[in-house]
Amino acid sequence: GTLDGLLKWKFTHLNSVDFRLRVNVHGGPELFVGGDRGIEVGPIAEPSAAFELGLDDDGRAADGTRPELRDLDGKIVECTWDKTGNKNQGAWKYLRIRSDKDTPNFQTVYKHTLRSILDDITDEEIISFVDGVVSSGRGDGGGGG
Repeated sequence: GTLDGLLKWKFTHLNSVDFRLRVNVHGGPELFVGGDRGIEVGPIAEPSAAFELGLDDDGRAADGTRPELRDLDGKIVECTWDKTGNKNQGAWKYLRIRSDKDTPNFQTVYKHTLRSILDDITDEEIISFVDGVVSSGRGDGGGGG
């Protein structure tokens, strides 16, 4: 569940979404999220529809494997947003297959994660804000003494 009074924060590069990846008729990847009544929604296009395997110089993905796109077809894949991907236009970057899951993240989870990614709040910004609250005396819980 969600508690609106609680701040949950992650470094932007650690935010991830579990998508269902499907290879389309043109051989390109498309990413889907869960929707109502088990119907998957997609392909997603926010902030971009771009998808990259994110292979290192040795041809390995973040999980240490050498995946082929066709091997990921129909699988649940965990991805992070890489704002430098797709020639700096941004792309969803493959991390690993989620063999422990049968369904992608629900569309609301995707939207909340996307908002967090696009907000791109840094640890320095949070520390600065908290320091400002504490130094102004607003961090006393409002009890008035």
